[in-house]
Amino acid sequence: MTKTLSSELLAEITNYNQRLYEQSWSEYLNKIKDKQTLSNLMTSGFTTQQTIEVKNYFYCEYLTTYTGSAFYNTLAYIKTSCEAKTYDTVKIALTGLNLQLQDIISNGFMILEATENNIVVTPEYNDLIAKLEIELYQEFLTIIKKELGTKIIPSILTTYLSLTAINEELELKKHQLQLDKSFKIINAKVQAKTESLLEVIYQQFALKSYHQQSQTSNRKVQFADFSNDHLLFKIDFNDQAIALETLGLQTDATFSDIKRAYKQLAAKYHPDNNKSPNAELEMKRLNIAYNLLKQISE
Repeated sequence: MTKTLSSELLAEITNYNQRLYEQSWSEYLNKIKDKQTLSNLMTSGFTTQQTIEVKNYFYCEYLTTYTGSAFYNTLAYIKTSCEAKTYDTVKIALTGLNLQLQDIISNGFMILEATENNIVVTPEYNDLIAKLEIELYQEFLTIIKKELGTKIIPSILTTYLSLTAINEELELKKHQLQLDKSFKIINAKVQAKTESLLEVIYQQFALKSYHQQSQTSNRKVQFADFSNDHLLFKIDFNDQAIALETLGLQTDATFSDIKRAYKQLAAKYHPDNNKSPNAELEMKRLNIAYNLLKQISE
């Protein structure tokens, strides 16, 4: 049976922690003033501390950074109801949760900012990136508030407040499935939004020729963006010729020739089959070339 706190004790805990939330948020805003992306969010109006209503448990959590929370109320709930070992376990889990959320939005920002390697940058570029990052963050904020408040935090509380020696393995598995599902949703929505914003950038700015574009990646991506690689090409004769040359084909190649060459080279250079340090880059080039030629053929 899940343990619950009385409304009086819960009110006492949340009232006490309110000062801690406000202090943490104020310290965070002062800390990020010199960090460009985060300060852009601050100057764009994201200065109010965000509230997360925790479903079925009658209290709220508050973000203490733009991407996570100190979870004072949730930890106090666990500490009041459970053994010290359980409290330590939950605290570690919540720290990991914050890091996952931070990685997701940071990855999206890096993908948008990396477009400068592929386009002809004009004075308007930085203003547009700042605007689009705000739009991406708003999407991220909406989805994490929903998933944290209705799925993730309730699952943590329900799981750890009801653990017994008999049900522990089953309950922890159920909880992990819920976490995996929630993070899959968050990742998918941030990915979809990032892809739509990439379209905006590549439609507004002229592309460098392919050989001038950056061939190295300075970012760690957590979701595949090959579906957007055709955006790195202009559909003109020179880029078509480069794509065909990448696949080892002549200008009179049919689309059947293109598909056959791509499959053969992909099998040769796929990192699962080829341990050469250059295999991953070569596979990236093959995907880009194939996507461009496929788009033209359609």
